[in-house]
Amino acid sequence: MFTKKETQAVTYLRKGKMSYTMIALLLSLTRDAVRDYCIEQNINGDKAKAAPKKRRRYNCVCEYCGKPVNNNFLKNGRKNRFCCEQCRRRWWAEHPENKIRRETAFYHFTCKRCKEEFTAYGNKYRQFCSVNCAVNYRYYD
Repeated sequence: MFTKKETQAVTYLRKGKMSYTMIALLLSLTRDAVRDYCIEQNINGDKAKAAPKKRRRYNCVCEYCGKPVNNNFLKNGRKNRFCCEQCRRRWWAEHPENKIRRETAFYHFTCKRCKEEFTAYGNKYRQFCSVNCAVNYRYYD
């Protein structure tokens, strides 16, 4: 598969903590060939031990209950504002005025049952103004 020089070079470079891709680029080989050879020969890169996990730091408090909040970032890149999901839900339930609502997401309808006009936010497929109207229309009318 490889020449003797190539096998020696791959072994030396891999033990020197070099990646498969870098070795392949240096020796004009494919990354997969280098990887397969290293796995076959049980040549590890002798990577340094993973750094110990950092301790969690609490530098902010929950906006609802005041408990310390883990300062890890959420998936969307924002910092946590609340210590738990319950606090987040309770805070938003008590502060609906802080929700940013777009004007284009308000829809105006006429109820199928009571024929009254109503406005709904974020749902352009509504047919009834309330659950009561929907149940009465379906079962009693």
